[in-house]
Amino acid sequence: MAPIFSKILRKTDVKNRLSWPIEQLHLIMQIPTSCKVSLEIPTSCKVPFLVADDFGNLWEFICSTRDGDYLKPVIIGEWMTFARAKTLEVGDQLMFYEHKDPTVRFLVQVQRLRNPPLRLFGANIERYPIHG
Repeated sequence: MAPIFSKILRKTDVKNRLSWPIEQLHLIMQIPTSCKVSLEIPTSCKVPFLVADDFGNLWEFICSTRDGDYLKPVIIGEWMTFARAKTLEVGDQLMFYEHKDPTVRFLVQVQRLRNPPLRLFGANIERYPIHG
């Protein structure tokens, strides 16, 4: 099953709050993608929603937007608790999947993309130190 949305984490995402692309706001706010977001969503709103991790733990995230022409959505609520529990770091990738339970918005999986092993001729060369 392919994720409906994925995001590679940046410093702000792991230290403060998860920035959410405005183009993907319809996934949380339940509005059609064809809507003009800035005109159809009330400004400065907070929308709570549940996500589940791989172990079935539920986390309450809150999508918050600000007043003005650019809503700049962010995820708060239990986001930082989730980030700490999952030991998220810059460069990790979050993948959001549709959840089978209609009361839970997403299944969230973490993929570690940071510092992938260097491979040479099919072997991880970090395992074989070079002695000189």
